Amino acid sequence: MTPNELLEETIAYYANHPRGTQSVSPDENACQYRTMDGAMCAVGRCLDWDNMPEEDAAWMSANSPTVLSLHDKVSPSGVRGLGALKGKYKDIPRQVWSHMQRLHDRTDHWEPNPANPLGNVLTADGLAWLRELRLLHYYYPLPTA
Repeated sequence: MTPNELLEETIAYYANHPRGTQSVSPDENACQYRTMDGAMCAVGRCLDWDNMPEEDAAWMSANSPTVLSLHDKVSPSGVRGLGALKGKYKDIPRQVWSHMQRLHDRTDHWEPNPANPLGNVLTADGLAWLRELRLLHYYYPLPTA
């Protein structure tokens, strides 16, 4: 999976699912990898919950360490950070996760999806951030033609 495919998949996911966040300021939400009602943040939806030891799942849900600190943290069962990701996501660079999390967390990046009351769609600000992410050519290659 490429970083751009991950971004597109994430946007499509949130069109039909609630974002796993809690408000911490008017502009910013704190993500939760998985909330009590099952909503997941942009990183949380990519974690391998089905194959995660129960103690790790409880730790991830309760703590939701930031994606950059998650990289260095060790879960109760000894899994290091992004090792808890589903296989198809394991080659995504950690900086991509951080940028994607910012896309997810900002309240001004999303608005309710008129086609699905559970989902959200990108606002003009969210689309502008997405364009910036796609132009980060050090890991989002620009078209050559």
